[in-house]
Amino acid sequence: MTEMTVDDAEADAMRISSKLRHARRLRRLTLKEVADKADCSESLLSKIENGHASPSLRMLQRLASALGLTVAQLFAQGGQSGNVVIRAATRSRFATGPDGQGDEVEPLAPHAAGDLLECHLYHFAPGNSSGGNFQHQGEEFGFVLEGEIELTVSGRKHIAKAGDSFRFRSEKPHSWSNKGKKAARVLWINTPPTF
Repeated sequence: MTEMTVDDAEADAMRISSKLRHARRLRRLTLKEVADKADCSESLLSKIENGHASPSLRMLQRLASALGLTVAQLFAQGGQSGNVVIRAATRSRFATGPDGQGDEVEPLAPHAAGDLLECHLYHFAPGNSSGGNFQHQGEEFGFVLEGEIELTVSGRKHIAKAGDSFRFRSEKPHSWSNKGKKAARVLWINTPPTF
């Protein structure tokens, strides 16, 4: 397995910060307009855009939505859309915890307009959670590669351990947490692309 260096992670975070700033400017939106739509402060948005703060996964999703994008579009790397095989060494990984610590998301396929699904490898740190429910159109499938997570769908809790898989409609309120003492890795697929 190829390990990411600190420099690689910082480069990925800066690329996403730049994409957020670029998307906002292309849409001729002020920091205040996007911050209001994403329910965050202008100061936090400015720090995120300039690479001085790392957004949580939930915040990243709210910012992308405020800009009319998906998180997958923020992760997209140019020049990969026609590739059939994506090399492990070329995939980006983005830390979603405070100050670039904690959970990480690794897109496993490039994003392109018209895609019917998106696929990510999630690295969930012990003790972390989604920080609340997500709810959107679509369907989700997951396969736990290592560790275990507690998945809550429509208020019902489910434990998924290494080797277990899950599937549910995305319209149902859903959240996750890693209550274990060990990191969890989960292959997670959504259709249509909403992340």
